[in-house]
Amino acid sequence: MEYCRWRAVIEARQSTHTEPVVYDQYSSAKMHILVEFHCETLKNWVNYGDDGQLQIVRRELDREAAITRLTCFDYAADDDDLKQLVLEELQNFDLRDVMKLKEKLADKVIYQARKLGSTGLERFSLVVDITRFLYYIVRESVYSVKMVPASTEAILLLPKKEMNYKNRGDEVESCTVCLEDIPTGVEVSTLPCLHIFHSNCISEWLKRSHYCPICRFEMPVAMN
Repeated sequence: MEYCRWRAVIEARQSTHTEPVVYDQYSSAKMHILVEFHCETLKNWVNYGDDGQLQIVRRELDREAAITRLTCFDYAADDDDLKQLVLEELQNFDLRDVMKLKEKLADKVIYQARKLGSTGLERFSLVVDITRFLYYIVRESVYSVKMVPASTEAILLLPKKEMNYKNRGDEVESCTVCLEDIPTGVEVSTLPCLHIFHSNCISEWLKRSHYCPICRFEMPVAMN
């Protein structure tokens, strides 16, 4: 395995859970909703074509790695208590060392749970779908044989800005160099092909290769 990525989607769905729910004795059942956690693993075998483009040649859902858990969530509880509850639930999934994802996911679950609870949709539950993407590289890129860095001038002249989303609840941009999400307010750099990356990440990348990591756009190289 060369690398992996994570994706998490939270949404309200009509509950399919039919078993009786046991509520905490210290709080009202009206202040509870169900939170369903689903985690699955999607395996991808990829090739680098002669043009340097990444191509998925086979994809397989690992059903044995799929986990589903259901918990009753008192959305009126204290933030710290709720976050501890969510983090404990996430320990059941193989999230390994991605603490940033777990912290971010816990905050979003709390926000969405309270939002759903305020609507009074009793037959709905909050569903948290977590997908782990595993990538196995079958064939290396021809460009990995000899990497030519971009010129220092081209790197320094990259336009920089703070990341700002129009709709922060729905839009998420990822940096394909480090495979981490780009939160709002973080400095990013834009290549001429309009692809966006963390400024530090793309600077380090271009010191080794003059190709855009996504579309293989060629940046200027140093003249000998």
